[in-house]
Amino acid sequence: MKRCVIHIGMHKTGSTSIQLSFFNQLNNSEWKYANIGSSNHGPTLQRILHEELPRQNKADGSANANSNEALNKLIKDLEQEGENYLLSGEWLSTNIGLPTLTALRDLLLLHVEKITVMGYVRSPRSFMESSFQERLKRSALKLDFKYFPRYRLRLEPFDIVFGKENVMLAKFNPATFKKGCVVQDFCHRLDIEFPETLVKRRNESLSREAIAFLYTYRNFLNKQEADINFSIRENEALVNYLTKLKGSKLRFATEAINPILTKNQTHIEWMEARLGESLEEPYEDSADAIRSEDDLLRYKPEDLMWLAEQLGSKYIDKYQSNMKPKQVARWMLALHLKVIEKNSGHQKMSLKKLVRNAKKNTPELEAIPEAQAIALLTNVFQQISKKTEDINEGRVRVSGLGRFQINQVKHDKDGQKTTTKRVFFQSLKIKDE
Repeated sequence: MKRCVIHIGMHKTGSTSIQLSFFNQLNNSEWKYANIGSSNHGPTLQRILHEELPRQNKADGSANANSNEALNKLIKDLEQEGENYLLSGEWLSTNIGLPTLTALRDLLLLHVEKITVMGYVRSPRSFMESSFQERLKRSALKLDFKYFPRYRLRLEPFDIVFGKENVMLAKFNPATFKKGCVVQDFCHRLDIEFPETLVKRRNESLSREAIAFLYTYRNFLNKQEADINFSIRENEALVNYLTKLKGSKLRFATEAINPILTKNQTHIEWMEARLGESLEEPYEDSADAIRSEDDLLRYKPEDLMWLAEQLGSKYIDKYQSNMKPKQVARWMLALHLKVIEKNSGHQKMSLKKLVRNAKKNTPELEAIPEAQAIALLTNVFQQISKKTEDINEGRVRVSGLGRFQINQVKHDKDGQKTTTKRVFFQSLKIKDE
C-alpha cells in the first residue's frame, strides 16, 4: 500500500532543515522525497492548485500551461517506486482553505492508497517573535504584535479533510528532540531510516541586536535612499552577514503580547486540547524585552562599535555611543553595499571569452568573425554605458537583456556627506520580454 506523507511546515519549526536534509538524499525503496523542483514543495503545489494569482494574462494560456507542467511533473514523480512518498511545504500551513485541501487530497488519492499529515506546532509567543523576524528579513515593516498563529483556522481543516486519525501534530520543543534535532525527531515519528551524517541543520535566527539594526535600516532611510531595488539574493546576503552579530534572543514583553493572547485564548485552548499538552513556556521578561518601537531603536555602544568596525577605520573614527536611527540606517546601507560588493567577487570576463562561449553555444553565430563580434559587443556596451551616464536617477531597460537601476546614494566620506551614483543591474528572462 503506497502512502503519501504531507509535512505541513509551520514557519520556524525546522521545516527548512527537514527539506534540505531530505532533498536529493531520501530516495530508497521505502521512502522517496518528492523531486518536483526545489526542496520546498509549497510553491509548486500552489501553482498546481491555482492558488497563486499568475502575473501573465490568463487569456494567453500561459498560467494554465505552467500549472499543467507542474502537475505532470508531480504525477510522474508520484508514480515512481517507493512505499512512502513525502511532500513538504510551509505554504500548506497558511490557512489555504477546505476547497484547496480537498483538491489536494483527491489528486493524491488517484496515485496513493493512504495519506498521513505531519506537522509541528510552535507556542504562540515564540511564533509571534519568529514571524516578526522572518517578515523583517524580507521587507520593511513596523513593529506589530498581531502575528498570532490562529491555530484552529490553520490546522482544523486538515482534520476535516484527511481525518483526525491521519493527522499527527506535535509540539515544537527542541529540548525534547534527540540531540535537539528536529530532523531526527521527524524521522523517529515516521520510522524513517536516515543517517545522522546527512542531516543539514539550518538556523537563520538573528540576535536581538542584529534585528534592531535591520529594523532601523528597513524603516529609517530617507525615501531616495530606500528606493534602491536590491535583489532577493542581495537582501539575503545582508541578513546572512548580520548573523555575525551575536547577542541576546529577540523577546516580546509579556505586557505587549498579553492582550493578543487573551483575545485568541480559544485558539490556544483548542490547540492544547488537540496536542494533549500545554503550550505555555517558562518565561521571565528581561530588561531588553521589546515593548515598543523605542526599545528596538536603542543601541548598545559595543554594537554600534561592531557596526563601525565592519565598515573600516574611517567609521571607527566617527563612532559615537549615542547615534540616532537615521545615521545607523545610513551606516547599514553602507554595510549592505559593501557586502554586495564583497560577494560579487570582482570576477573578470574578457569580451573574447564571451564571444567564444556565445559562438560555441549558438551555432547561428559561428559564421560571424571573432573580431567583428567583439567590435559589436564593445559598441553595444558603450551605448549602454553612455545611456546610464546620461541619467542621474531612474531605469534603463534593454529588451532581452535586463534593466539598469540608477540611484543617487548619500553616505559619509571623510566626515563629509556626499552622494554617489550607483548602477544596479537586474537580468530578465527572455520569455518575460
